[in-house]
Amino acid sequence: MIDVGFLVEAVSTSRQIKITELSEILGVHRNTLQHYMKCYGVERKYSNLTNVDLDLLITDFKKKRPDSGIRYIIDFLCRHGL
Repeated sequence: MIDVGFLVEAVSTSRQIKITELSEILGVHRNTLQHYMKCYGVERKYSNLTNVDLDLLITDFKKKRPDSGIRYIIDFLCRHGL
């Protein structure tokens, strides 16, 4: 049995551990780990930023730099810690 608290901490945004790596550490198949996460409502997030906040950031960026492409947006997000 996997401790839910450990799992929540392991997939937190500060850790960034891949599911396959975590499943190997725990000694279970990745599908079993994903099923366990689904059953206990543990979600993997890449950021604490909401979709609305992300939309606002991108909209603001595109207003200032309308001709910029995806690489500039990715760089902008990285510079803001995302």
